Amino acid sequence: MPSASQHKRYKIRSKQSGLYSIFADGSDASSENITLRKLDDLILEEGITNIDFIKIDVEGAEYSVLKGANTAIEKFHPILQIELNSMGSTLSGIHSFDVIKLLQKNSYKIFTFIDNDLIKIEDSELQHYLKKDDFHLEIIAIYE
Repeated sequence: MPSASQHKRYKIRSKQSGLYSIFADGSDASSENITLRKLDDLILEEGITNIDFIKIDVEGAEYSVLKGANTAIEKFHPILQIELNSMGSTLSGIHSFDVIKLLQKNSYKIFTFIDNDLIKIEDSELQHYLKKDDFHLEIIAIYE
């Protein structure tokens, strides 16, 4: 788990595993080594022939996950649900808007839920929201 010096959210120590990140500085006693694999490699190895939906909640590694799933995304055009937040951007050094631009480059439109309605978000709104010091945004990316 990242340390409090990496992001203010970690000042409150918690056992919540949802806050673990591959970008942790390794100072936490609960750190462990893991093997990372590209989704494209897994799909090929397992002979997966269709993907409709991918949920990505990886505390800063969103861009890397998308790059590692690029072939699948181009082939299957799944709906993508992605959690973006300031903590992940801080830890990875990759701004969340770079994730948005990568999706748009692949012909995806960006949506979010507001009052239980799926609403398309324009770039200007995204840029404004993602500039906040402590943002959290669940996006739905749909291929068009």
